[in-house]
Amino acid sequence: MEDVEVPGVKEILEAGHKYNRQPEELTANYVGGWLLCQITAEAIRLAIQKVGYDNLTGRAVRDGFASITDYDTKGVAGSVGGLISLSDSKPFVCTGCWMYCVREGKPVCISGFIEYLGCYKTILGL
Repeated sequence: MEDVEVPGVKEILEAGHKYNRQPEELTANYVGGWLLCQITAEAIRLAIQKVGYDNLTGRAVRDGFASITDYDTKGVAGSVGGLISLSDSKPFVCTGCWMYCVREGKPVCISGFIEYLGCYKTILGL
C-alpha cells in the first residue's frame, strides 16, 4: 500500500499529504477507504447513467455495483492489474476482514483474514 511506484498509491499519498496527514497516518486503511470511495462513486455513476438521477434508488446503486467490470484501480487493489469486477452474485468488494486492536495508540493486526462471504450470501438469498 505504500509503494509509490504504483500510480494510484502515489496519487492517494499526495492527496493525503495535501490535507495535512502525517506519513505514519497514511495506512492501508486510508488507501482502502479511498479505493472503496472510488468504487462507490463508479457504482453511483453507472446507476445514474442507467436510470437517471430522478429515478435513482438504492436498488439502482446496488445494480450499479453489480455491473462494474474491469474497473481500473491503477494497481491499488490486490487483484491482477488492479482491476475490479463485480456481479449479481457478488455486488460487493470486500469478502472479509482482519481484526485489529489498538496498542499504544496504533492499530495492530491480531488475526488472519476472516472471510465473511457467507453473510452476504444469506442477505442476498444466494
